[in-house]
Amino acid sequence: MRIPPHVTLVPPVNVAAPLVGAALATLRAAAAAVRGPLQLSLGPVCTFAPANPVLYLRVGGDLEHLRSVRDAAFTPPFERHLSRPWVPHVTVARDASADRIAAAVAALDRYTVATTLDRVVLLVLDEADRRWTPLADAALGPPAVVGTGGGRSSSPGDAWWTRRGSPCWGPSAKRLRPRGPRLVLLKAGTPAGSARASW
Repeated sequence: MRIPPHVTLVPPVNVAAPLVGAALATLRAAAAAVRGPLQLSLGPVCTFAPANPVLYLRVGGDLEHLRSVRDAAFTPPFERHLSRPWVPHVTVARDASADRIAAAVAALDRYTVATTLDRVVLLVLDEADRRWTPLADAALGPPAVVGTGGGRSSSPGDAWWTRRGSPCWGPSAKRLRPRGPRLVLLKAGTPAGSARASW
């Protein structure tokens, strides 16, 4: 399964077609809960072994606000029982051997890098090629209100956008309704080839 580097806020969950609108509203509210961008650090390399043979970069920095976004997002239709506590991280390798884990932890024990997270991204699993692709994203922070010749409207830069470049709220929201359940993942960051339309 292929997925771009990310910090998972909500693990994969099936969302039925009638709940997609509620899912988008939940994610939009989660993004609006905190002003961005969040200043984070990644590293050093750690592992969840022996419980789970995963190598990951530890996430540090503005964890209080990152947790606020995560908590705002972890509500219906995304809320569910989890067997483990949420640990903010960036996965480096899955199903790693004990030797590979030990070598990576030793070699990268001082690796750190600064990064910023400026948005929440909703991913959908494409079953055909087992690839996660962005469906919509929203910038962190409340929607901007701009003047429009005497009227007021939300800034298009702060709207949800589909891969086709149409807004995901308002009259065109109908375009987002899939035919059946979709496995979705909420992540923080900016994907390569952002799903937002350019203005």
